[in-house]
Order: sequence, then structure tokens, then C-alpha cells
Amino acid sequence: MKVSFNDKLLQVGEQLIKTDWPILDAFDDVLRVIVLLNPDAYLLDAGYRKKRRAGASAYRNLLSYSYCGQLLWEADFPEKSDYYYRIASQKPLLVNSFSSYKCHIVSSNGAILCKEFYK
Repeated sequence: MKVSFNDKLLQVGEQLIKTDWPILDAFDDVLRVIVLLNPDAYLLDAGYRKKRRAGASAYRNLLSYSYCGQLLWEADFPEKSDYYYRIASQKPLLVNSFSSYKCHIVSSNGAILCKEFYK
């Protein structure tokens, strides 16, 4: 399936999906699309920072959508207050987190299969 993105708009085939924050990376993963939202966009947002200081949980920024635009999952984090900043590999799905973990994510459900601390 053809996948493209521009700012907050993800195009999957003919389907348009609007995300809450700008997209940093996205790709077709057979039966689903994996999307990494740009953490700089929400981390620098005053409203988000205010909610976090008030105790709101960290925004999950690695997502999966079906081809018809349904949110399938939001990936777990290796640490409670973390975020992903780079997709290191599509197959297997390996992503780097701010807290210095390389996580192998199960692409069917967003769970962390294993994580490696690299600092």
C-alpha cells in the first residue's frame, strides 16, 4: 500500500488520516501502517507541558493504523516518561527512545518484545 505524509496528514492509498501531531516517519507494514509522530512538536507545546506537570501520562507517539484509518495500537514505552525519536529498522521494528533504549516492537500489537539499553 502506498503511504505518504505531510505534517499531520497521513495518506494510505486513497484514505486520509489526520493525526494529533506532525508525522516524523511512516511506512506500510503489511496489513497496517506504522507511524512515528514528531516528539518535538508536542514536547515544545505549552498546553502539553502543562498537562504533564498536572500528572497526565506521556503522549504515546509510535502508532499503528489500519488501511481504512482505524487506530490499532499505541506502542508501550520502555520507561514511564519516555518517547520514541527514530525508527532504526522497519523489519524487525526497532525504535530508539529518549531514555537510551533500542526497543524491538511487536508490529501486530505495539508491545515491547525486548529492549536494550545502549548508553
